[in-house]
Amino acid sequence: MGKEISKENNLSGLLLAGGFSIRMGSDKALITHEGIPMFERAEKLLSQLCSPVYISIRDEQVSKIGNARVITDTGSSHGPLSGLFAAFNRYPKQAFLVIPVDMPHLTTRFLHQYLIARRNPEMDATVIRDQSGSIQPLVAIYEPTSARIIAEQFTAHQYSVKGLLRKLRVNEVDYLGDQHLLANYNRPEDWISKRIELE
Repeated sequence: MGKEISKENNLSGLLLAGGFSIRMGSDKALITHEGIPMFERAEKLLSQLCSPVYISIRDEQVSKIGNARVITDTGSSHGPLSGLFAAFNRYPKQAFLVIPVDMPHLTTRFLHQYLIARRNPEMDATVIRDQSGSIQPLVAIYEPTSARIIAEQFTAHQYSVKGLLRKLRVNEVDYLGDQHLLANYNRPEDWISKRIELE
């Protein structure tokens, strides 16, 4: 399924793994479950839907990631917008299916059904809106037409991804199902207090 989808939809994968993980106290990308680092699990997930898949990281993380395709932040790192900016700076004509490294319950079925199948390439981005009405800007497809505004925001030192969406033409997809799929893990206690069943 993944190969056909990626070829048909011309999507690259972008795994956002360049955060400083301050609340976690250690790099979230390198946290392991059953011996497998989170970045490898998320990369495998994206690879079933997209080709190629890139991992967005900071320069100092490169030695820890191994042989994966990486895109390092341009200059100082300022959160997820740095990853989007660096990706489009390198591949301005590519569309990216984006997920963060700290959402371990995302599945290929969810990403295909709610993003790829409902993608609108005529818009700048397709994003998930959860049951509470909140937008999930890091579980999204960003089209090449978003690159210019991403660059404008980044160079203007405006690093809010939700602020970015207010300037883009956005296709919002409602997801009213199991919100557990969208749970993210930012603190050590999250791994203890929340149910985690990684695929």
